[in-house]
Amino acid sequence: MLESMTSQPPPAADDTASGPAPRAPRRGLDRTGPFALGDKVQLADSKNRLHTITLKPGGQFHSHRGVLHHDQLIGAEDGTVVENSHGIRYQARGPCTPTTCSPCRAAPRSSTPRTPRRSSCGATSSRGRACSSPASAREG
Repeated sequence: MLESMTSQPPPAADDTASGPAPRAPRRGLDRTGPFALGDKVQLADSKNRLHTITLKPGGQFHSHRGVLHHDQLIGAEDGTVVENSHGIRYQARGPCTPTTCSPCRAAPRSSTPRTPRRSSCGATSSRGRACSSPASAREG
Protein backbone atom coordinates (compact mmCIF):
# COMPACT_ATOMS: atom_id res chain seq x y z
CA MET A 1 0.00 0.00 0.00
CA LEU A 2 2.86 2.36 0.79
CA GLU A 3 4.35 1.78 -2.67
CA SER A 4 1.13 2.83 -4.36
CA MET A 5 1.07 6.05 -2.38
CA THR A 6 4.67 6.99 -3.16
CA SER A 7 4.65 5.97 -6.83
CA GLN A 8 1.93 8.46 -7.77
CA PRO A 9 3.15 11.76 -9.19
CA PRO A 10 2.31 14.87 -7.17
CA PRO A 11 -0.75 16.80 -8.35
CA ALA A 12 -0.08 19.70 -10.68
CA ALA A 13 -0.17 23.16 -9.16
CA ASP A 14 -3.34 25.05 -10.00
CA ASP A 15 -2.65 28.72 -10.62
CA THR A 16 -6.33 29.61 -10.28
CA ALA A 17 -6.57 28.36 -6.67
CA SER A 18 -6.42 31.21 -4.21
CA GLY A 19 -4.70 29.74 -1.18
CA PRO A 20 -2.65 31.44 1.49
CA ALA A 21 0.54 33.05 0.33
CA PRO A 22 3.69 31.05 1.08
CA ARG A 23 5.38 32.11 4.30
CA ALA A 24 8.83 33.55 4.29
CA PRO A 25 11.43 31.22 5.79
CA ARG A 26 12.05 31.97 9.46
CA ARG A 27 15.32 31.46 11.22
CA GLY A 28 14.47 29.44 14.28
CA LEU A 29 16.52 27.61 16.85
CA ASP A 30 18.18 25.53 14.15
CA ARG A 31 19.83 28.57 12.61
CA THR A 32 23.28 28.43 11.08
CA GLY A 33 25.63 31.08 9.81
CA PRO A 34 26.19 34.61 11.08
CA PHE A 35 23.77 36.44 13.37
CA ALA A 36 21.04 38.42 11.61
CA LEU A 37 18.35 40.89 12.64
CA GLY A 38 15.71 39.28 14.85
CA ASP A 39 17.98 36.47 16.06
CA LYS A 40 18.07 35.64 19.75
CA VAL A 41 21.63 35.79 21.07
CA GLN A 42 22.94 34.79 24.47
CA LEU A 43 25.79 36.88 25.83
CA ALA A 44 28.00 35.04 28.34
CA ASP A 45 30.16 37.19 30.61
CA SER A 46 33.37 36.19 32.41
CA LYS A 47 31.38 34.39 35.13
CA ASN A 48 29.32 32.57 32.47
CA ARG A 49 26.14 34.48 33.35
CA LEU A 50 23.81 34.53 30.37
CA HIS A 51 21.96 37.57 29.03
CA THR A 52 19.53 36.86 26.17
CA ILE A 53 18.87 39.63 23.66
CA THR A 54 17.02 39.90 20.34
CA LEU A 55 19.07 41.72 17.70
CA LYS A 56 17.53 44.95 16.42
CA PRO A 57 18.98 47.63 14.14
CA GLY A 58 20.53 50.31 16.34
CA GLY A 59 19.68 48.31 19.47
CA GLN A 60 21.75 48.36 22.65
CA PHE A 61 22.26 46.01 25.58
CA HIS A 62 22.69 48.00 28.79
CA SER A 63 24.14 46.70 32.04
CA HIS A 64 25.77 48.34 35.02
CA ARG A 65 29.08 47.45 33.36
CA GLY A 66 28.51 49.37 30.12
CA VAL A 67 26.69 49.32 26.78
CA LEU A 68 26.98 46.78 23.97
CA HIS A 69 25.65 47.77 20.53
CA HIS A 70 23.69 45.15 18.59
CA ASP A 71 25.44 46.28 15.40
CA GLN A 72 28.64 44.66 16.74
CA LEU A 73 26.88 41.28 16.64
CA ILE A 74 24.95 41.52 13.35
CA GLY A 75 26.96 39.53 10.81
CA ALA A 76 29.23 37.98 13.47
CA GLU A 77 29.61 34.21 13.79
CA ASP A 78 28.44 32.10 16.72
CA GLY A 79 31.08 32.14 19.49
CA THR A 80 32.45 35.61 18.67
CA VAL A 81 33.85 37.58 21.61
CA VAL A 82 32.82 41.26 21.70
CA GLU A 83 33.61 44.10 24.10
CA ASN A 84 31.18 46.67 25.46
CA SER A 85 31.90 50.37 26.06
CA HIS A 86 33.80 49.64 29.31
CA GLY A 87 35.94 46.86 27.84
CA ILE A 88 33.96 44.00 29.40
CA ARG A 89 34.08 40.92 27.15
CA TYR A 90 31.04 38.85 26.23
CA GLN A 91 30.90 35.69 24.16
CA ALA A 92 27.97 35.70 21.75
CA ARG A 93 26.23 32.33 21.46
CA GLY A 94 23.18 31.11 19.64
CA PRO A 95 20.07 30.38 21.68
CA CYS A 96 20.20 27.51 24.14
CA THR A 97 18.32 24.43 22.93
CA PRO A 98 17.75 21.09 24.65
CA THR A 99 20.32 19.49 22.34
CA THR A 100 23.05 22.04 23.04
CA CYS A 101 22.44 22.51 26.75
CA SER A 102 22.87 19.89 29.40
CA PRO A 103 19.74 17.94 30.28
CA CYS A 104 17.74 18.74 33.39
CA ARG A 105 19.54 18.67 36.69
CA ALA A 106 18.96 15.98 39.26
CA ALA A 107 16.22 16.79 41.72
CA PRO A 108 17.41 17.71 45.21
CA ARG A 109 17.04 14.98 47.77
CA SER A 110 16.11 15.26 51.37
CA SER A 111 19.07 15.07 53.71
CA THR A 112 16.98 14.64 56.86
CA PRO A 113 17.83 11.33 58.54
CA ARG A 114 15.06 8.93 59.35
CA THR A 115 14.15 8.69 63.01
CA PRO A 116 13.64 5.20 64.40
CA ARG A 117 10.17 4.25 65.49
CA ARG A 118 9.65 3.15 69.07
CA SER A 119 7.68 0.10 70.00
CA SER A 120 5.24 -0.03 72.86
CA CYS A 121 8.01 -1.43 75.08
CA GLY A 122 10.43 1.37 74.05
CA ALA A 123 12.92 -0.88 72.25
CA THR A 124 13.94 -0.32 68.64
CA SER A 125 15.79 -2.51 66.17
CA SER A 126 18.89 -1.41 64.27
CA ARG A 127 16.73 -0.59 61.24
CA GLY A 128 14.33 1.62 63.14
CA ARG A 129 11.59 -0.98 63.27
CA ALA A 130 9.71 -1.85 66.41
CA CYS A 131 11.29 -4.67 68.36
CA SER A 132 9.35 -7.91 68.03
CA SER A 133 11.44 -10.08 70.33
CA PRO A 134 9.55 -12.41 72.67
CA ALA A 135 11.15 -10.74 75.71
CA SER A 136 9.74 -7.34 74.83
CA ALA A 137 6.34 -8.86 74.13
CA ARG A 138 6.26 -10.48 77.60
CA GLU A 139 7.19 -7.20 79.33
CA GLY A 140 4.33 -5.24 77.79
